[in-house]
This record gives sequence, C-alpha cells and structure tokens, in this order.
Amino acid sequence: MHKLIEEWNASALKLKAAKAKESQLRKKVIAKYFPDADPGTTNVEFPDCKLSCSYSLKYTIDEATFFEVLKDAKVAVPSTLYRQTYALEKAVYNNLTDKQRLILDGGMIIKENSKSVTMTPIVDAD
Repeated sequence: MHKLIEEWNASALKLKAAKAKESQLRKKVIAKYFPDADPGTTNVEFPDCKLSCSYSLKYTIDEATFFEVLKDAKVAVPSTLYRQTYALEKAVYNNLTDKQRLILDGGMIIKENSKSVTMTPIVDAD
C-alpha cells in the first residue's frame, strides 16, 4: 500500500477516536460542572482557571404545523417573525438541460463542500 495513504488513514482513525473520546469527556464535564446551564455562556471559576460552557438553541419552523398553529392562536405576531426561504431541489436541477442550468446558475451561490476520503482495505479472495 502507498505510504501516504497509510499515514493519512492512520491519522484519520486516530482523529475519529480522539473526537469520540473528547465528546464523551465533554458530556461528563458538562454534567458535573454545568448541570443546569441555561442557553448562553455559563462560567465556573477555579483557583487556576475558568471553565466556560456555551450553547444556544436552534429554532426552525416546522412548516407542516407552524402556520396552522399561527392561524389557530388568534394572536397578532409581527410580520417579521418569519420569512419565506427557497431551497434548490437538486434532483430536479440535475434533470435540467445544460442551457437551463447555465442560465439559472447565474442566480445561485454555488460553494464546494469539503471533500472526504475513505479507505477500505481490499482483502484477497484467495
């Protein structure tokens, strides 16, 4: 096997294990030192350091129920509470003609996602 691939794969495996261990330890630290933390930043001071825990809540609209709840609530809400967003249906986009895609690409922001690499060892069938 190629030395570069072996070195990369070994590092990837170590990183995966380290991330899992860090996540496990972080959960224990939070449970012990920040059991009732509210959204935002909470600090715990020690003689030699300050430990901070930060988190936030992500609010997304459940389109299947939100507008029904809003209609049934019979309360006034600001018109700026929500906004219409658009998402590309990639399967439909993929079926457009080259000419259609060329025109529509001018109205989109297209960013390359991070590339990933995996390695699967090949075992001889002998």
